[in-house]
Amino acid sequence: MIWKGACGRLGWAGVAALLGLACLPATAAPDPPAPTRRLVVSSSYWPPYTGPELPGGGKVVAPIAAALREIGVALKVIYVPWPRALSLFAEGEVDGFLPTYDRHGQSCQLSEPVLDTVLGFVEPVDAPVHWAWLSDLAGLRIGLVVGYSNAPEFDRLVASGVLTTEVVTSDLRNVLKVAAGRLDLAVIDREVFDHLIAHEPEARAVAHEVRFSRRLLAIRPVFLCLRASEPMAEVLTQINRALRLQALGKP
Repeated sequence: MIWKGACGRLGWAGVAALLGLACLPATAAPDPPAPTRRLVVSSSYWPPYTGPELPGGGKVVAPIAAALREIGVALKVIYVPWPRALSLFAEGEVDGFLPTYDRHGQSCQLSEPVLDTVLGFVEPVDAPVHWAWLSDLAGLRIGLVVGYSNAPEFDRLVASGVLTTEVVTSDLRNVLKVAAGRLDLAVIDREVFDHLIAHEPEARAVAHEVRFSRRLLAIRPVFLCLRASEPMAEVLTQINRALRLQALGKP
């Protein structure tokens, strides 16, 4: 059962508990409070942003988890392929999903930006692609990861058939396909590319053959998306406050 704790399923009393008004005895108010609730979200494995073996769970998970700890909520992340992460939310199995550029058509409310990401392409070192407009990429073989949104204009050109794309299940597969000459380009996040080259033996083996594009596709913030409900709105208010303080470098 999601969103449960010492006081049962969240109701208005549960919301009050999150705000420090109920459930925990007045004489036992640790700072931060001991978790009395658990928020369950789905995510794909997307290092360095998300991953169970990463420090704090990754660059996106860590600040969200820290924000929740401040209000006595533990964060549980379920790692599945991205399409499944979205379907778990749609089926009511989780309270939210992360990281996301948008709502993906789901009935959910977005947090304030957790961080900015830089989108570009992985391209061959010996055959870099020069372009001024995205339409200039027509006729090239461009790799995508299944279920991912990219840049709005890019995705529009893909949907309209202007751009030719091939879909795979991971960024690593796209890096390897570009290195092998089976793709001309593949959309990738810059930090994801750097992490693959640094930590994945297969990617490291082709590091001299591929590079992150000089020209960027987009700079996009990523968010946490929580179910659209009053209790979740209260939680999101607290998360957003903590994210703003973190952005300012305050404790």
